[in-house]
Amino acid sequence: MPQREGPLARPRSMPPGRWWPAVVLLLLIVGAGPARSATLKDLQDHYDQGEYRKCLDAATAELEDNRYREGWRTLLVKAHLAVGNYDEAQAALDEALERFPRSIALRWLAHESLSARGDHEGAAQQLRDIDRLAAPSLEYLQSPEILMLLGRAMVKMGIEPKLILDNFYQRCREIDPKYAGGWLASGELALDKHDYALAAQIFENALKEIPEHPDLLHGVARAYAPSDRMVMVGALTEALEANPNHVPSHLLLADHLIDSEQYSEAHSQLGKVFEINPNHPEAWAYKAVLAHLENRPDAEKEARDRALAHWKAYPVVDHLIGLKLSLKYRFKEGAEHQRRALEMDPKFLPARIQLAQDLLRLGDADEGWTLANAVHKEDAYDVTAYNLVTLRDQYQRFATLTNEHFTVRMGARDAEIFGASVLDLLNRARHVLVTKYGATLEQTTLVEIFDDPRDFAVRTFGMPGNPGYLGVCFGDVVTANSPSSPAGKSTAWESVLWHEFCHVVTLNMTKNKMPRWLSEGISVYEELEIDPSWGQRMIPDYRAFILADKMHPVSDLSSAFLTAGSNLDLQFAYYQSALVVEFLVKEYGFEKLKLILNDLGEGTEINEAIARHTEPIKEIDEKFASYARKLARNTGKGFDWNKPEGPVEAAGGLEEQLRGDPRNYFLLMASVQQRAADKEWEKAGELLDVMFTRAEAGFQNPEPYLLRARIARELNEPDKELDALLKAAEVDGNQPDVFERLVEIATDRMDWESVALWSSRSIGMNPYKADAYRSRAGAAVKLDRSENAVADYETMLKLDPLNPAELHFNVARLSSKRELEKARRHVLLALEDAPRFREAHRLLLELDRRRAASAKAEPPAKPPTETGELRFE
Repeated sequence: MPQREGPLARPRSMPPGRWWPAVVLLLLIVGAGPARSATLKDLQDHYDQGEYRKCLDAATAELEDNRYREGWRTLLVKAHLAVGNYDEAQAALDEALERFPRSIALRWLAHESLSARGDHEGAAQQLRDIDRLAAPSLEYLQSPEILMLLGRAMVKMGIEPKLILDNFYQRCREIDPKYAGGWLASGELALDKHDYALAAQIFENALKEIPEHPDLLHGVARAYAPSDRMVMVGALTEALEANPNHVPSHLLLADHLIDSEQYSEAHSQLGKVFEINPNHPEAWAYKAVLAHLENRPDAEKEARDRALAHWKAYPVVDHLIGLKLSLKYRFKEGAEHQRRALEMDPKFLPARIQLAQDLLRLGDADEGWTLANAVHKEDAYDVTAYNLVTLRDQYQRFATLTNEHFTVRMGARDAEIFGASVLDLLNRARHVLVTKYGATLEQTTLVEIFDDPRDFAVRTFGMPGNPGYLGVCFGDVVTANSPSSPAGKSTAWESVLWHEFCHVVTLNMTKNKMPRWLSEGISVYEELEIDPSWGQRMIPDYRAFILADKMHPVSDLSSAFLTAGSNLDLQFAYYQSALVVEFLVKEYGFEKLKLILNDLGEGTEINEAIARHTEPIKEIDEKFASYARKLARNTGKGFDWNKPEGPVEAAGGLEEQLRGDPRNYFLLMASVQQRAADKEWEKAGELLDVMFTRAEAGFQNPEPYLLRARIARELNEPDKELDALLKAAEVDGNQPDVFERLVEIATDRMDWESVALWSSRSIGMNPYKADAYRSRAGAAVKLDRSENAVADYETMLKLDPLNPAELHFNVARLSSKRELEKARRHVLLALEDAPRFREAHRLLLELDRRRAASAKAEPPAKPPTETGELRFE
């Protein structure tokens, strides 16, 4: 699916008969407006620095002496709102509108107030009043603030976003590049359309003009939140340094802490908000989320009620609660809150598109796609809606495979080649894992496999991008990259589906109430249980992380996934999670793990559930750290694992370094690689033998084994090469080159069982590899498994082979004893492709003789009755 360009890139014409075209013309000729008064600027500075009480007091005092200052009244309303004086803010706004009925700034505040209170007709009337009042005038067109407000009103009225950006917000920046409002409006418009790249660009450019502005820094944080949490946290830290009372930044930090399951810290952040504004509806919505996650239903209801205390029909509250619950994979509860939001405002687009995604993740495709399409029709610039609607068109080329427990959707070509194998693997996973965990799966599991990584990303995340994910499970819905996709070629597809189906089991057991680390840890653990070459092992980098105390404590392990600074950090989070599961099972037994999962399903918090069935969480933290460090020290015990400072030198310099540190793993490997590069095979082999002697328990990474296999092959030591390749395949099951070489060796040795095994592993990496089917079919023939051989030859025929006649002939020959007509059909196809194929002619003659003999041996059918029906006895 083609990735959509930025949502604001394509302009459409404005509605005819409006004043906006005239505004655009006048914008070309007017100059910069007058500066604000210093006194009003001081008041604005108080507000921007979070000194809301000072702003409130100063505005109140000034207005007692001079009741006709519009700008002061606007800031008075904003200051009341900032500290949660919502009734006072409304009273001040009503009074201000009486005195300044033509004020666009006050009309915009009235629009926002009425929208929050659920008075949608009143809010729409305010927009109509702005439309009426905003006749073109030099006064308005010289004011960046008014231009910004007119642009915001136009967005609400459905005017073309591209025109607004170019002709209003851009004009704001031209008149006064130091005015933050124009930048904020531009960036927020991009954020509303989910165009995070454009938003980041706008906010970063703004900070060049207005450094350290808290609203702009908060905008940067929002733009990077979906992709880079480290940048987000850094921007929020700067925003709060500039304005310690910046509520949006405190709320976004609380949001991040909830995502990383640091609930106590999230409560603390929200406490800072309540010190500023005890009535903040979004802050109380977050409190409701926390109460839900902490299984405190009464507190959850109370918090939601507090959130809606002043604005009872404010849809943002339930939308926010539902969004956060969905991010915790509680899609059913999330969808319920989106429906509540839409009861308050049926046109609230954020709730509609989120509900569409929730329903799709719950497997309710009909309503989900209908909603996504409706949102796209109303807002063609919403990237998520556009991508979902476009993705739906891609399903036209999908095939659907079903059985009692699974519905699998995948590209028709993929389904034809390995769809049956997918169902077989899923059935086996279900039998093993459901039995092992004692789970009950009430719904059919939907599995969607995408041959385009962009389609996978849109289905999974709502937009293209998010590389690095092979599969995702939402509960009863699994999405995965196909091995035919560029994103799915690096990993055995069977391990991916096994991993994801394990999520289906554990998420169902816990009703989706489990932390990410435990869910991922169990899935990686179960990969290793079913096949030791799957999952992850303690590679040198992981060993270094553990011994350098870079692990997260068990009590705070989910944060490792959100704070990962690199792909290696993220992979280590998966590895550590699986190691924790291994530790719990070894130390306390598998039944305790099941009890922990059952408790999570009842709403028990993870650390409490672990402590209930093992030991207090602080002791678990300490014992696991000791367990991991011991394991790390015992891995490669005979080596010095300190990486040399600076680059490892070549040739003589490397030898000198090695003499100074003869047990250093990295120097030894570099020396072996250097000798291999120089084709000094014997010296390389001798040095590698020393390494293997020191590694009493072997290596957990494949590189030493791959080097030994290469050197042994050059030295014509086949047994040593075979042993090294087998070890490499044992520690890393994602090595197609190793599998191919093992097939070659097994073929030379006429070890047909091994040929079949390693051919299958090769197909498990790439189901389109014709040579692997050919070698497996040949092994099946040798092992007298003709049905298996026929299946592989038939698969090869679907891969557009260069010589289909040979394959048709093989199918015919192997099928001739059991399926005469099938054999005859394939031999005719062979002759159609190669008319002079003599062996095929001979086989056809033989089949025809057998066919004629069989026809003579069959008794004649009885004649029909008088009614024309055949009589069966």
